Amino acid sequence: MKKILFLMAILSICLKTYSQQTGIFYKDEKVGYSRIIGNNVGNIVGASLTFGISSAKSNKVIEGDMAELEIEEAKPEFSIIFGEDKQTGYIFSNSKNLDEIVLVKLHVKKGSRNLRSGKYGLSGVKTGVDEKDIIPIAIDKVDDNTYNIHPKKKLEKGEYCFFYVGKPQNEENPFNGVFDFSIK
Repeated sequence: MKKILFLMAILSICLKTYSQQTGIFYKDEKVGYSRIIGNNVGNIVGASLTFGISSAKSNKVIEGDMAELEIEEAKPEFSIIFGEDKQTGYIFSNSKNLDEIVLVKLHVKKGSRNLRSGKYGLSGVKTGVDEKDIIPIAIDKVDDNTYNIHPKKKLEKGEYCFFYVGKPQNEENPFNGVFDFSIK
C-alpha cells in the first residue's frame, strides 16, 4: 500500500510539472495577448513641412481599446514560466529569451493603442521600440524555468505590454502580438 501511495505521489508531481503552462502570469492569472493589427506613421505632414526637423513616428497598432487584464497596484509582480511553449512556439521555450522581453508603455490616442516602433527625421532613422517607452524591470530567478519580474518604478495609470524584441525563431509563423495589461 505504501508503495502504491508513493508511486501515485511521484506520478502526481510528474504530471503537474509536465502540464505546467508557460507564459506570463499575474497572481496565477495568465496575461492574455493582443494582436498587432497594423502599422501607422504619424506627423508625415509636419515632418515634410519642416524638412525633417519635426520627426515622423512609426507605430504598431494593438487591437482593442484596452487590455483585458486590469491591475490596481502600481508596482505589480509577474511570473514568467518557460518550458514547452504551445502559445507562441518559441518565446517561452527557452529562458534565454527573457533578455528579449521588454515592458513597454503604450500610447493611447482616440481609443487606439500604439507601440512606438520607429522615428524618421532629420537626425536619421531609428527603428525598434522607443527607449523612452521601455520600463526598467527587476528580475528574480525562482528556478530554472521560472522568473519573477516587476517594474523598478511605480507605473502610472495607462496601458502597458510585454513585447518580444528578439528575432523570431519560427520565420514561417512568427508571433505577432503583445502581452498587455492596464493599470487602473
